[in-house]
Amino acid sequence: MENELINIAEDILKLSDTSVDIVIFYNHYLFRRYANSFIHQSTLEKTYLIGVRLRYDNKFSVFWTNSRDKEHLSYLIKTAKKSLKESNYILPMTKKQIADYEYAYDEYEIVSDTTSKIIKDIIYIGKDYRSFGNLYTGFQHILLFSSDGFSAYNKVSINNLTINYMNKTSAWSQYSSYKFSDILENYESIAKDCLEKLKLSENISEIEPGKYDVILTSLAFSDILEIINYYALSGINYYEGLSPFSGKIGKRIFSERFNLYDEPLNKGLLPIGFDLEGNIKANIPVIENGILKNVALNNKYAKLLNLENTACAFSFSSDFAIFSHLHLKGGNKPLKKIIEDTERGVLVNRIWYVNLVEPTSLTITGMTRDGLFLIEDGKLKSGLRNMRFNQSFIDALNSEVELSSDEKLIVNSNFYEFFPKGMILPDIKIPNFYFISKTEF
Repeated sequence: MENELINIAEDILKLSDTSVDIVIFYNHYLFRRYANSFIHQSTLEKTYLIGVRLRYDNKFSVFWTNSRDKEHLSYLIKTAKKSLKESNYILPMTKKQIADYEYAYDEYEIVSDTTSKIIKDIIYIGKDYRSFGNLYTGFQHILLFSSDGFSAYNKVSINNLTINYMNKTSAWSQYSSYKFSDILENYESIAKDCLEKLKLSENISEIEPGKYDVILTSLAFSDILEIINYYALSGINYYEGLSPFSGKIGKRIFSERFNLYDEPLNKGLLPIGFDLEGNIKANIPVIENGILKNVALNNKYAKLLNLENTACAFSFSSDFAIFSHLHLKGGNKPLKKIIEDTERGVLVNRIWYVNLVEPTSLTITGMTRDGLFLIEDGKLKSGLRNMRFNQSFIDALNSEVELSSDEKLIVNSNFYEFFPKGMILPDIKIPNFYFISKTEF
């Protein structure tokens, strides 16, 4: 596949008399969705997405297409030349040495019947309830190629399973791996785990709004960290003073127990060794012992901030940069032990409708869903009606947080649409977590 993508890129180079940067994504995947206990969507695709950036002096223009037709590409290049715009931050992509890393790639045959059996078994395990979810399995190949000499290739296999059992309440479990064999090995236990959550939630009670010791599962915390990543750790917000961390590199921002790293070369995190500006990625600290070490930078904001580029560009044309391989280091206790050590608290399985309310304090609001449980005397006692939270995560992550030793890969269930991206996270216990209201469901 690498040679095929190089041939496409070389053909595009011949169509232009200006400097050209090219990125080609090739996706081959099967996506199956099920609802109300039957499979209702099945999509098998092999698709190309081609991005071309023309450069002339300090001007550039970008277009995207899924066509490999030379006549069509030639027309787009001629049209793009008429819409060049100025930038002082588009640098030539010269030849560079990429760090050695191992692809998260497991070659296997995508078999529709196998995925059907997995989903049928999941539906059977939860036969007394309604089953919802999806199963994605596939491959992504990326080539970044430039007339100035840069050439880099990456491949990754991606498998993601979500299970949502429902009755009057609901429960959710999900699992991701670059190995399809891991899905085959674990889907039954994942389904049974989801079923146990649902059965516990049927014994439902409610608590009053207020502050509680709260355990956010890795899945629930991933939505919180996503907002922190996009808003507080982005180079553009750091530069413009919009991030609550602006000017605080080298200063403590969270508890010393909080150790967050960007690990684009970690095989367990669907790695890639380069960004889309041709910069070389490396594993770096983001927050170490609570101290801010780095923010997500591309060429523009590395120059404006006079900081070392952290190679976080994921687009030819966007000013926005983001960490795409975050790893929050776990602690010393498994989740089970953290629950046992909790006299009274709440376990949150999943959240949604998550939004940033007040940027400077990183106050985030959201709703619980698919599993909210009361902890009493170190045991999960019952399900709870869903609650809305309103919590400053500057305060929360500066408190005596406790991180589980269990770490889990979390990827978006529609991952096939994006640049390789994931998180490895533990569960996290936060004292005095604020629920502001309760629901009737």
